[in-house]
Amino acid sequence: MRIGIDCRTIQEPEPAGTAHYTKELVRALLEIDSDNEYFLFFGQEKNIPEEFKRPNAKIIILPPKSLPFISSHWQFSRTLKKCRLDIFHAPANTLPVGYNGASILTIHDLAIYQNSEWFPKQTFSTNFLVPRSLAMAKKIIVPSESTKQDLQKIFRAPEEKIKVIYEGVRTEEPSENAKNSTLEKFNLPEKNYFLFLGTIEPRKNLIALIAAYKILLQKNPDAPILVLAGGKGWKNDDIFEAIKKRSLENKIKCLGYVSNEEKFALMKSALAFVYPSLYEGFGLPILEAMSLGAPVITSRISSIPEITGDSALLIDPNNDGEIASALEKLWKDENLRNDFINKGKHQSAKFSWIKTAEQTLQTYKEIAHTQI
Repeated sequence: MRIGIDCRTIQEPEPAGTAHYTKELVRALLEIDSDNEYFLFFGQEKNIPEEFKRPNAKIIILPPKSLPFISSHWQFSRTLKKCRLDIFHAPANTLPVGYNGASILTIHDLAIYQNSEWFPKQTFSTNFLVPRSLAMAKKIIVPSESTKQDLQKIFRAPEEKIKVIYEGVRTEEPSENAKNSTLEKFNLPEKNYFLFLGTIEPRKNLIALIAAYKILLQKNPDAPILVLAGGKGWKNDDIFEAIKKRSLENKIKCLGYVSNEEKFALMKSALAFVYPSLYEGFGLPILEAMSLGAPVITSRISSIPEITGDSALLIDPNNDGEIASALEKLWKDENLRNDFINKGKHQSAKFSWIKTAEQTLQTYKEIAHTQI
């Protein structure tokens, strides 16, 4: 098979969830499959992962964007057609307009359709690009049963067209040197801070976390500090204003975007990982934290309970008092922390990018077979 994959998100200045999914999926596909030919499409020559440079992988650099829409859609479609692909996989929610070949689409979540106020206005994408892509795709990959249900509810997508393929987790155990240098860089005490790591945006529910942390401090002034790490998303100003409003500048540290090495070191060294999100299609940071031995506090909403099982302390993300109580419990109860650490490591081990790649490759084969 000649398989094309859009890899452009990998080259974003601050790669986030979709970029991580694409990179790990392609890496695992190339690890397990040397029989098929892969066409990997990038927007520039820099920051192409070395592990993508395989005999059966062809790196294709798309022409510079003159007009964004024309470049991202019509010109890209023309390039795809020239490659005579058997399957094209779009891993970032939309297919290029103008391409009518056999394609597979990954939909990571449908948060913008559930809560449009969390996002900048994207009328063309939500009203045209995504619906068109869903209609054109031969198969739609989603990362959870929860997202499958959302897809069926919002778009009435036929069940036989949807394939649930869980994402994997791959973390690197930080060396003592990497761990110490990260803690020193950010001036953090080992095992004495709560960590949130993700995009600083409304749906991550950080204003509620800040309010809950204030409740904890009023009762326990000596509570561990709260660390917020991640790139700034849309409407992040309200979150930083909430810190100032509650006079918590000395108790909450905002680190900004961190590298992968720093991310793993921060997770490994945290007292607990706190992720009170209001909506997730999968929730990869939760599994990453679990795999590195951080006990997790997270929300009992959308896909999260499906992913965590009983391996995390689940809270109502709309209840500040419940979040505060969970923070206090994990801080003060070492046995509870150890229980969630052990459960979390076992749970995260169930998710593998090799499994993700094997199931994705099988989906490619099924679609290619129907085209014969």
